[in-house]
Amino acid sequence: MLHVAAMTNSKICYGIEKAELPAKYAKIMEKEFIFWMNFFGKKYSNFKIYKADFAQPSPMNESVTKIINNAKLVFVNNYAFGAELNNQLKSRFCKMKENAFIISSEALCPLKSRKKSQINSRNFEDIGAIIDLGDLGPLNGNVSWKGKLQKFFVQRINRTLLEKYFAELKEKKLKTLVQAK
Repeated sequence: MLHVAAMTNSKICYGIEKAELPAKYAKIMEKEFIFWMNFFGKKYSNFKIYKADFAQPSPMNESVTKIINNAKLVFVNNYAFGAELNNQLKSRFCKMKENAFIISSEALCPLKSRKKSQINSRNFEDIGAIIDLGDLGPLNGNVSWKGKLQKFFVQRINRTLLEKYFAELKEKKLKTLVQAK
């Protein structure tokens, strides 16, 4: 998050960390970041760092939910998350605004999961029904948590195919009702 604050002209950047030790280090890094950016006369975007677990109900987590729902871009390092936490993330991301972007270290759905004919009554609630997914491929340099190249994925919230699915479903029901009369 501090990299984004240093490299972009964002209105505000938020960092959210669940684990105690990384959250503690994030606060230390915050002070160091401000010191060194000011020391070198560099501008940076406003930012806030939170220690929060969005999966647990609390007033802080309600704030985090609002942040995620209104974000234009979210980066999530979900490489080491288990299935349960990734599913909770997907539920959160489903409430994001249209055309918001999610960049992640693990894809939120299979790369080829969303085709026009694939949205049906079994999978319309899956996040794959509302995102366009792309593979950014490995970026230059290793990542600290693996010590080697890491692929990243970009997902854009796009509900048009889901809306089309429901419109077609509604049209079929109307035709059925008309034919029944």
